[in-house]
Amino acid sequence: MKAPKFWFQKPNLLSLLFWPFSKLYQLVNWLRERLSQSRSFQTPIWCVGNITLGGSGKTPVTLALSGWAEQNQQKVCIVSKGYMGTLTHQTITVNPNQHTAKDVGDEAILLAQKHTTIVGKDRISSLIEAEKQNPSLIIMDDGYQNPTFKKSLHILIIHSLDSLGNKNIFPAGPLRQSIDSACNKADMILTFENTNYLRDQLDLSLTTPLFQLTKKTFFKGPLKTKNLWAFCGLGNPDQFYQSLIDEGYNVLKKTSFADHATIPPTKLKAMIQEAKTKNLSLVCTTKDAVKIHAKFLSEINVAHMEIDLPASLIKVLSSHLTINSKNEKPCV
Repeated sequence: MKAPKFWFQKPNLLSLLFWPFSKLYQLVNWLRERLSQSRSFQTPIWCVGNITLGGSGKTPVTLALSGWAEQNQQKVCIVSKGYMGTLTHQTITVNPNQHTAKDVGDEAILLAQKHTTIVGKDRISSLIEAEKQNPSLIIMDDGYQNPTFKKSLHILIIHSLDSLGNKNIFPAGPLRQSIDSACNKADMILTFENTNYLRDQLDLSLTTPLFQLTKKTFFKGPLKTKNLWAFCGLGNPDQFYQSLIDEGYNVLKKTSFADHATIPPTKLKAMIQEAKTKNLSLVCTTKDAVKIHAKFLSEINVAHMEIDLPASLIKVLSSHLTINSKNEKPCV
C-alpha cells in the first residue's frame, strides 16, 4: 500500500481519529509479546528491523551485513518472510533461477541472488530450515517485533528523522511500535541521519550505540541522458528520488507505485515510449527490476545501491562474531 499523506504531516484530525485504533494495535502486540513463548536456536541470529512500516532500507542493510560477514569467513543464511509471495505459506529455500518475485516476494529474490535465503510466513519453521544449512550466522530480514524467537543481536534501522513521520503508531502514523520501546530493545541503531542530530531529537541515551551509514546509488551501464524519469514501488519512494539527486542526476519526472507493486506491462510499455519521446532515461530500483520482464527491462536503467559500513560499526560487529564463536551472549 501507499503510505497515507497524513502520516508525514503534523498531527491532525485524521491522526486523532485513528488514535483509538492505534491503542488497540498496541494492545494486541502487547498481548502477543506476553503470551508468546520465545524459542532459542543454536545458531546466532542477528535481527535487522525497523520502527516504521516499510521504507527504512532493511534489505540493502541485510545484504551489506551478510556480505561483510561472509568476507569474514562466516557461512550466512538469511531468513525473510517473503512478503507478498504466493508460495510463502510453505518454507522455501529460494532459488532465483527457479522462483519468481511473485512466488517468494521481490526482496527474497534480491537476497537469494547473493546469499542462501529461506522464506516463509512461519518464522520458526524458517529458522529450523535455516539451521539445516549449517550456517555460522543467521541474519533475519525484519522480525524485530516478533517475540517467538530469541535474537543474539537486535539491529534497529532508523533511516532518518523524517521517515518517522508524525511519530504516531499505526494506523494513526507509520510506526510499528513506540520509538522508546524499539530503541530500548536495540543493541545498536543504524541510520543514514547525522547521529548527533538523531540522538538529540529522539532523546536517545548516550549508552545506545548509534552508527551512521553511507549509501551510493549507481548504474552499471551508461545512461543516454542524466535527465531521468524515475519510478519505483517502495515504502518511501522519496528516499530513492533523493538518492538520485544526491548523485547529480536531474529527476524531471517521478512515478510512485504502491510498495511491492508489480507494474502492469501496458503501463511499462507506455512509460518506455513516453520516455523516448521526451528524451528521458527511465530508471527504477533493483527491487522493481526483479518484477519486470526482460523485454521491458532492456529499455530501463536499473539503479543499484551500495551501503558502506563505518569502521566503528565493523569493530563492534567483529566483537560479536568473536563472542558468538565462544557461545556467549554478546553485549555492546
